[in-house]
Amino acid sequence: MSHFELNRGNTSIIGNVMEDVENVDARETLKDFHLRSITPVMVKFFITKLGWLPFELFSAIRKEAEDMTEAILTETENEPLPSQLTDLLEKDLKKKDQISLLKGLSITTKQLGALFLQAGKLGYKFSCYRFKGKPKQYSEKDLPSFIRLLDDGSVDVWGKTTLTEGQLRDLIQSSEFLVARILDNGKHWLCFLQNSKSLQGKERGEFGSQPHIHYFSDSFGVTKEDFVKCVKTGHYPPTPVHILLKD
Repeated sequence: MSHFELNRGNTSIIGNVMEDVENVDARETLKDFHLRSITPVMVKFFITKLGWLPFELFSAIRKEAEDMTEAILTETENEPLPSQLTDLLEKDLKKKDQISLLKGLSITTKQLGALFLQAGKLGYKFSCYRFKGKPKQYSEKDLPSFIRLLDDGSVDVWGKTTLTEGQLRDLIQSSEFLVARILDNGKHWLCFLQNSKSLQGKERGEFGSQPHIHYFSDSFGVTKEDFVKCVKTGHYPPTPVHILLKD
């Protein structure tokens, strides 16, 4: 996991990014991710309130973070899945059957998490691969520590930068990233891929104007090894399957 903390006056940003994992247990991996996300926030809260953190309080914080994590995971894995996704996990389907099955499907972000957790119970291992790329015209030395684009279109900047607000906005909107999450039971693998344009609804095609996920599997004529190599360079093969993603 990649953890960071930024402070500005009385305000802090604490972040946690899941780095690449390969053939792991989804529940244990997500449990560790949530613990590493929740615990620092609680520690920061008490340090801010008390000025320091009594040693005996840390065990109580850890226990509370574990309870919160377990509640999140239990609620998520009990989220009902569309029958198309359960069929995808449980049945041996050819490419044309998968395309037909998933046509017009839309899921929530919570159902996406439930998919990975429920797949683990069926013997699937979980992998996650990421790619990040920024426009070449922006140099690392000119970038602030953290930037985010607010709902009103303005840019929230943490740290020093030589870039204008317009350049920072362009940097956010034109930077590329891929997140490929793969389920593999040893016989079949399934991939649910998101990129910056698909999440922003800025792609061409039937679903390009809406946030969506790209779907791939071993039945699409590419090996898992070759597919992962592509993702790590910021590319992926075309797919006829797009799953709409709702909040």
